[in-house]
Amino acid sequence: MDRVERDRDWYERLARRISVSARVSRGFRERENAAASEEMWRALQFAGLAIEPWQVALVSYTVTAAVAAVAVPVALLPVVLLGLPPFPEGLVALTGALVAPMAALAYLGNYPRSLAARVRVLSLGRMPEAVNYMAMAMRNSPALDRAVGFAAENVEEPVATGLRRVLWQVSLRRHTSIEESFLAFAEEWGGWNDDFKRALFAIRAGEQESTREGLQRSLDKAQEIVLSGTRQRMEAFAASLSGPTFVLFSLGILLPMMLGAMLPIASMGGLRLGVWETAALMDLVFPLATAAFAFRILGRRPGTSGPPRVAPAVPASRSRAILAGSAVVGALLLSLGALQGSGLAGPEGRGLAPLLLLWGVALPPGIYLWLTTREAKREVARIRRLEEEFPDALFQLGSRIGEGMPVEAAMLRTARTMKGTEVAALFRRISFALGLTREPLSGVLFGRGGILAEHPSRTVRASMRMVVESVRKDNLSAGQTIVGISHYLKDLQKLDAGIRHELGSVMDTMRTTALFFAPLVMGITAALYVILSGVTGGLGAGAGGTNLPVPPGPSIPAPLFTLITGIYLLATVVIIMAFTSGMRNGPDRVGRRHEMGTALPVAMAVFSLATLAGGALVG
Repeated sequence: MDRVERDRDWYERLARRISVSARVSRGFRERENAAASEEMWRALQFAGLAIEPWQVALVSYTVTAAVAAVAVPVALLPVVLLGLPPFPEGLVALTGALVAPMAALAYLGNYPRSLAARVRVLSLGRMPEAVNYMAMAMRNSPALDRAVGFAAENVEEPVATGLRRVLWQVSLRRHTSIEESFLAFAEEWGGWNDDFKRALFAIRAGEQESTREGLQRSLDKAQEIVLSGTRQRMEAFAASLSGPTFVLFSLGILLPMMLGAMLPIASMGGLRLGVWETAALMDLVFPLATAAFAFRILGRRPGTSGPPRVAPAVPASRSRAILAGSAVVGALLLSLGALQGSGLAGPEGRGLAPLLLLWGVALPPGIYLWLTTREAKREVARIRRLEEEFPDALFQLGSRIGEGMPVEAAMLRTARTMKGTEVAALFRRISFALGLTREPLSGVLFGRGGILAEHPSRTVRASMRMVVESVRKDNLSAGQTIVGISHYLKDLQKLDAGIRHELGSVMDTMRTTALFFAPLVMGITAALYVILSGVTGGLGAGAGGTNLPVPPGPSIPAPLFTLITGIYLLATVVIIMAFTSGMRNGPDRVGRRHEMGTALPVAMAVFSLATLAGGALVG
């Protein structure tokens, strides 16, 4: 299920379940629907949420009341049981209990608007693909319904759902013709993207052209409009993302890291933060704030070509075995850390206890994620190489077909000139199958057990479908169509690479910080804290029985401070790696999981070495 579909599905199900259980009055429904703004109605329609404004209001009120009923007693219970003073502890607890329901009300009440905004942003990079697929289909057969159907089949969400709705509304008699439904779709989506609307109008005008040359001009115009407009919008989006990304880097990583580094000195100067306050600040407040801000920035990233959807390379039985093995490793490390921390291994072992506990938390998910994604990662990289090589291969293929060469021979010749590439292996396989089976190209590629029937690349499948349609005509027209496809795929690749280039330097800096700089600073900080604890403890023992002033020692035991610092580091690594992977590659689940599996052990190794080496050098 696509991310947008998941985001839509859970909210719809929650709203319907609550509306069925609550049995609200008809007056409430009419009142809330009448009070809803036009913006809310448009957001519900554009996001594809099959609910009404009264259901949005009902789910917001119900969940807010439920959160308040739980949050207030939970927040006040420690105050009553532990006898904490009303100020400031009681006030802080009550404030937190009131903030939670208000946050739930704001989040659920504005969810349709935020989902519609995410759909718009995600659609931005998919619109050139949609126009391209419609233009490809129109060049072969100038029928608008076939063009819309072909684009809906091959483009990614959320544009695919919008195009399917064009066909559904004709079938449901909400529009009398495909042209009327298509123009309504253009007006709806063109309300926030005029370039897309103009491109759709150009496609509609092309259908009405009486000559092949007129159709070609209209389709070229549509592609040019949507490409140039999307490029400008994506450059503007990328520029607007640079500022928030830098703020995230500064406030989410550098500021907590600086505060953590200052705590050892601050504790010597009278700033007495306890264990729970430090843990709440470092391991809860900072990571949650960083994650929320990172998620908001990711929601503004324009959608580009999605990653290939490869099947899981690891069988379920092997995945369970890896999970069990990882759990055993984690349990052993946690048990060893607990044994060291209990003092049974001697006083020297207590310094290793927090590191062992942290390894017990970091290593199991690192092992599992890395082992279960490395083969899929290689497959994704192979498919991406194929997609990068595909425009050049199509250009050669189209040129040879345009010269009168048969498809089988043209593919074989192209494979020879591109020897050693992924596309050469694919074309050689197709050419061999054509010569062996004597089936038509459509059967070899998309028939039962066809070479591309289950291929993970949408780009390759859709392009080859157009090749199949093109070669049914004369060689000259087929060659021109295929060469045109190659040019347009090249333009899409440049467009897709633009946003990665715009944010590349910031993403590299954040990734390097999460993997090396932050673990190094946090490790040295933990080592310094351990040394200061030992120094103040020695001074206190030496001043016993005298009137000499003794400087206050750190307010947190050194092993606990190391543990708190390490937990903050692991949370930051997970958040930053997910963020940088999402900004670079979009919804690439395999890449994100693989990077996390690599980053957790690497960051933990740097942290451990810095802690031990710092203690040895300074001590």
